[in-house]
Amino acid sequence: MTSSPETALDAASANEGWEQAYASQPPTSLWQDEPIPLAAEALEFLREHGADTMIDLGCGDGRNLPPFIRAGLHVTGVDASPTPVERAAARLRQNGLQGITVTADAVALPFPREAVDAVTCFDAFSHFVDPVAALAEIQRVLRPGGQFMVNVFNTDDSECGMGEQLFGTTYRYRGTIFRFYQEDELRELLTGWKTVEFRTHTWDDPPHGEFRPHPHTHSNFVVKAVKA
Repeated sequence: MTSSPETALDAASANEGWEQAYASQPPTSLWQDEPIPLAAEALEFLREHGADTMIDLGCGDGRNLPPFIRAGLHVTGVDASPTPVERAAARLRQNGLQGITVTADAVALPFPREAVDAVTCFDAFSHFVDPVAALAEIQRVLRPGGQFMVNVFNTDDSECGMGEQLFGTTYRYRGTIFRFYQEDELRELLTGWKTVEFRTHTWDDPPHGEFRPHPHTHSNFVVKAVKA
């Protein structure tokens, strides 16, 4: 599958808002401090397949990293913005946890081929400018049979339509990209993966500082897949 012309956006300018959003807020105030509820489910999925090494792609300020590290996995958190990566590293130090944090783009991961057993991606895939290239990179760094768990905002999300429409159901919101997927669109992207589970999941979120200053309801597709 080749990248759509619609994804030919400049990644740096498309997501410059994330750096601004983190830099404008004190640590831990942008999101709630606890891991996303899906983290516990992801940990169980990885344990079932005997994962030892993992990348959390789009790790933000690292709030989802501790449960995986405490479970004994060797964890690397990756995010494209330097401020959240610095905060993720500080979070691990403050909690006495050993992990790696790296600033890198999802389409150019600084890891060799077949480097890790698993990749998680929480609340981040919908912000990727080129999802096709990102999935290709995830495939590249995963070992054969490696696990991938991701949640992806869908068009039933309460925030779908917020911001400047770029194309289809993709919007620029406060300097960031939000793409809201239809099921058939996401399934097509995942062609070539062995899908273990594909379902819809919703939850209510509190305000996120100035970035999203109102309560909202996220509707997601949750996917567990294995590298074929």
